[in-house]
Amino acid sequence: MSIKSKIFSFYNNKSLTLKLLLITITVGLLIGGVMDFFNLLIVKNVFHKDIAERLKTQSMEDRQHFDNYIRSYNQAVKIFVSIGDFERFVRKANWNKSSNINIKAHSTPPLWLPKAALLRSFIKVRIAFLIDRDGIVREVFNGDSLIIPKSLLTPSTLLLEMTQNQNYMTMIDDLPYIMTSQSLMDNRSKVIATLMLVSPIDKEFLQSAIVHKFKDSIVALLRGTNPLVLVSSDNDLIKPGTGIKELSEKYLITGKSFFDYGSSDMYLQFASLLSTEKERLMINDLIKTERLRNIISTLLYIILFSILMFLLTRRIKNISTQIQDFSQQALGINLVNSGNGDEMFMLDQRFNLLAKEVVLSRKELQQNADELEHRVKERTTELRLVNIHLLKEIREKQVVEAQIKHNLLIMGTMSSILQVSLKPTSLKEQLNEILKLILTVPWFAFEAHGCIFLVDDKQMDMLTMAAYKGIAEPLLKLCAFVPFGKCICGSVAKTKEIVFSNHIDDEHSIHFDGMKPHGHYCIPIISDDNLLGVINLYTKNDQIRNADEEGFLLAAANTVAGIIERKKIEEELRASALKLEETNEELKTLTYIFSHDIRAPLVNLTGFVDELKVSLHELEVIAQNCSLHLEEKTKQEFKTILKEDVPEALDFISSSTARIDYLSKAILNLSRLGFVELTFVTIDMESLVDSIIKTLTHQISYKKVKIVRVQKLPLIIADRTSMEQIISNIVDNAVKYLVNGRQGIIEINAAVTSKETIFHIKDNGRGISPSDSEKVFAVFRRAGIQDVAGEGMGLSYAKTLIRRHNGQIWFDSIEGQGTTFSFSIPKGLK
Repeated sequence: MSIKSKIFSFYNNKSLTLKLLLITITVGLLIGGVMDFFNLLIVKNVFHKDIAERLKTQSMEDRQHFDNYIRSYNQAVKIFVSIGDFERFVRKANWNKSSNINIKAHSTPPLWLPKAALLRSFIKVRIAFLIDRDGIVREVFNGDSLIIPKSLLTPSTLLLEMTQNQNYMTMIDDLPYIMTSQSLMDNRSKVIATLMLVSPIDKEFLQSAIVHKFKDSIVALLRGTNPLVLVSSDNDLIKPGTGIKELSEKYLITGKSFFDYGSSDMYLQFASLLSTEKERLMINDLIKTERLRNIISTLLYIILFSILMFLLTRRIKNISTQIQDFSQQALGINLVNSGNGDEMFMLDQRFNLLAKEVVLSRKELQQNADELEHRVKERTTELRLVNIHLLKEIREKQVVEAQIKHNLLIMGTMSSILQVSLKPTSLKEQLNEILKLILTVPWFAFEAHGCIFLVDDKQMDMLTMAAYKGIAEPLLKLCAFVPFGKCICGSVAKTKEIVFSNHIDDEHSIHFDGMKPHGHYCIPIISDDNLLGVINLYTKNDQIRNADEEGFLLAAANTVAGIIERKKIEEELRASALKLEETNEELKTLTYIFSHDIRAPLVNLTGFVDELKVSLHELEVIAQNCSLHLEEKTKQEFKTILKEDVPEALDFISSSTARIDYLSKAILNLSRLGFVELTFVTIDMESLVDSIIKTLTHQISYKKVKIVRVQKLPLIIADRTSMEQIISNIVDNAVKYLVNGRQGIIEINAAVTSKETIFHIKDNGRGISPSDSEKVFAVFRRAGIQDVAGEGMGLSYAKTLIRRHNGQIWFDSIEGQGTTFSFSIPKGLK
């Protein structure tokens, strides 16, 4: 037997598990090796490109920082010269003009430079020269103890010109320098002194001028058309004078760019370099890591696939055993294998034997089956026709019944909602009951959570939570007030359209920790295209949108809209009834006072005063006739009584009756205000206020009052005469009760809302104490010290007139600082 045959025989006699394991290991190692080769090749290329890109980006950032650092030299010298310390120093300096001038040297910042703390805010000043008007260096600051070139100690005129108000680069003693200067000029534009900043562009300068993020890179300045290294950030590795061609063999070079600043006599380039050896080491480290990862991945794949092959082999063996058992027990056939082989070989033989037996049996069964099939087809056709008809009838009946139940349930719920609206409870209680009814409809997939928002009466672009059920505690605070456009409910309020969301998305902007996944049906409550509120119901997460649910919710929202409108009308009618009752009570009281307590006695009193005056005249005539018989003293006393005492008493009675008459007429006028017909017209309140101020010009000028209007007053619809009386009384009171010695200021402004216009009249007068607040609008009652003429009727008139307009009047006051009277005039008056 040949070796090939032996190997083939050895392979066939082994179990399927061992065969598959050997194949898996062999294929896994081959695939792992190929993947390792290509992965490493890709890693090298990608890593090389990444390093080159990072080095290029770093070079651009370093170049930008270098540019900014160079420019800061010229900015710094301008600032140093503009600081007062420099000008004061040079103006006080007494420089001699002898030929032997000793330059004064400093190692710490001198007086003509800013202090060290301020210097650090700009740049690091390494060398600074103070030069007089003749271009002679008088003082020098050397902060780093550098060797200063002699040519800089005696600067030429050309050098001063090249550095004046700009940066200038040049080579001095084979070393590049950056320098800039700024002169201080007198009134005739002549130089007083010049400050020059100088720094060698060395390793220290270069490290200060860049931000080195890529730690393994080196930054260098190159000079010449065939570039040589002028200076680098690491002179130990890259020495000055090294050629760029020589470096290109050992370094990756990127970011070469030319530049100059102000004036320059150098041809410079800026470059970033990375050692190719460091790059190779970095790539090798990455390759080792990647190779270890590939080996581990390959081993894991082999182990996993081996486990799968073991399970597969067991399954094949079980199937083979089941085939053998089925053949013996069900068919009575003993399947005997011929030859040796693995589990798959045995399964194949048993299956082939079983297939032959099944084919023979199938032929016999087929004959019987053909006869039965023909009979079954005939009977099945008949039954199918009957079943189709029955199923159609059943389905139609089920659909009708379900729809009837559905409609009855909706109608019952809507009826319950309407019954709730008839209960004598508050709107909030009714909305809570309605919400419970909506959430308990069994056929709809609502969660037992929801709430109803209403549009805020004072802030029309804000929703207020009016009813809720099952809402999480954090949301009761977060959603107590929701602006239009915020979260889902605010979006519905803004667009007036139904929103369905079956999960928490970006629209759901209000969150809290621990919030569970859910969805929403949000339905606007609309009446005559006016938004009244929003119904917000919770659904399960990933809930499917349902047209029947939306139809029911729209009907419920429309019903709720009618309930809200009805409640508003009831509240308005109730308020109107209260106002009417108050007015009737006031009129009854005033009419009673006028009819019984004032007018009748007043007429009698006036008549008797007139009678007394006539009698007094007659008494005087009698007294003159009798005076001849009286003593002089008695005669004088009698004369005093008749000429002075009695007339004085009668005058007092007359003035009192006149005052009573004035008060009674005032009361009568106030009572008549409730019956005077108002004429509502469009009024320009700006023009009306101007005319009122003109009528009060004397009082305003006398009190030196300043009238201020914060903004232009709006147009309103109201009774013009009423508005004139209201504004006049309030402004007149404000002028009367200003504080002597203080500049009087009266501010008049207005705020317009969707329902009303509110006017504010603010003064900086005496103010009203809390104890007098109840007297302000009362008839014939005046607050505070009574040192100003008045009867206490003006604000009573104003209150009555404003109430006739269905408005309100109120005030805010701080005693000693001033008072603000406010009143509202509703829109839509006719």
